Amino acid sequence: MPPPSQTHCQRFDYNDPIPIIRSYSFSVPVAGNAEGTFHGSLTCSHNSTTLKTVQLTTQITTVNINPRYFGPGGMLYSARFIGTDTFNLASTRVISYSTAGTKTVYFKIARVSMNSGLTCSVYTANFSVVFI
Repeated sequence: MPPPSQTHCQRFDYNDPIPIIRSYSFSVPVAGNAEGTFHGSLTCSHNSTTLKTVQLTTQITTVNINPRYFGPGGMLYSARFIGTDTFNLASTRVISYSTAGTKTVYFKIARVSMNSGLTCSVYTANFSVVFI
């Protein structure tokens, strides 16, 4: 769990729309492949004495889409019973670009299900891109 002094990058409750967690724009020098890596953590908690559940999907995307309708590329599906719990959001995706220019990638989270009373916060949320 992050230290109490660390502030979150994004936060959402059980019925909030989930924002784009992070976007990252970079320059592609020539057509080719880039490996995008995202690092972050997600902490979910509640103030109840009963266990709650959360089911989420995540993905690095090249368009701002709802991750429930992923295009090509992998996704991560996570489901947990929550007291107070932390998820590792580390993700990597290789993306082929057919042209040079400025490109943007997004890290998105979609809610499959989330019990009432849960609040989730994303910490760190960093992207890096390496051309391969």
